[in-house]
Amino acid sequence: MMRILKPLIIAMMFAAIVCCGACSTAGGENNKSTPTTATDTVSIDGIFVDDSWADEESNQLKRVYLFYTLSPDEENLEADSKYTDLIVNNKNTYTGEHYPDACDYMPSYYYSDFIEDVYMGSELKVATVFEIPEADLAAGRTISIKDDQIPTIEKISLSTDDIVHCASVEEIAQKVDPDGYQQALNLRNEADSATTKRVRNAINGYYWSFFVNNMSYTTEFFAPNKFTTTLLDQEVSGTYTVTNGFVILRNDSNGFTVEVPYAFDGGEIELDLPTAYSVYE
Repeated sequence: MMRILKPLIIAMMFAAIVCCGACSTAGGENNKSTPTTATDTVSIDGIFVDDSWADEESNQLKRVYLFYTLSPDEENLEADSKYTDLIVNNKNTYTGEHYPDACDYMPSYYYSDFIEDVYMGSELKVATVFEIPEADLAAGRTISIKDDQIPTIEKISLSTDDIVHCASVEEIAQKVDPDGYQQALNLRNEADSATTKRVRNAINGYYWSFFVNNMSYTTEFFAPNKFTTTLLDQEVSGTYTVTNGFVILRNDSNGFTVEVPYAFDGGEIELDLPTAYSVYE
């Protein structure tokens, strides 16, 4: 009797193990998370990595760009480009920051330190940027998002598999904001001779004093295309170029450039130096 029962018991145990294994596998498939890219008030437009960017202090970090659209349906919301948390694999949390010039080529997206009101019935496209170790961007890792100003964003669930790798920030702009990218390029194209002459006549021989970043600046222009900027009794000088949308100041000592937006209101030029020098815009 024992010789008959023992093989039978072993066979039954083996069958039970196989069955449990099958059930476990099936359960795993059923529990596999499905990406959620939109709620009633927020939708993800894309998540990208700029593979060309390198941190000066660490070669492990990558810049990750998150783009989303807010469309409040029941209550007014607020948005900015800071303090949004991106959580990878429910372990590591990375907080969005505002890096000057990071989103110059996607003007359709709001990118600023300052809080913007988003009212019911309207929408706002928002960008935020994170610096994340490359190892935490490996395939198959979960991504969740938290922002106290946008409660429903916590319902969003993504994966590192959703991240699109791009060779440059310009390529990111072409993918997420193609029309805005073309507008940004056009604004940076060199202006024709008539526009250049008009801008030079409007700024040469004049100076602008302004207060930004809690400091006082003075920028003065000279013929034909020279400038000086004074800050805390320190003066930098260089040359400027006129494009379709900017007066681009180039520092002679280090080649650093500042893009100053301009426009004409009637016969007067509006030169937006505070925005150009602000670390918050």
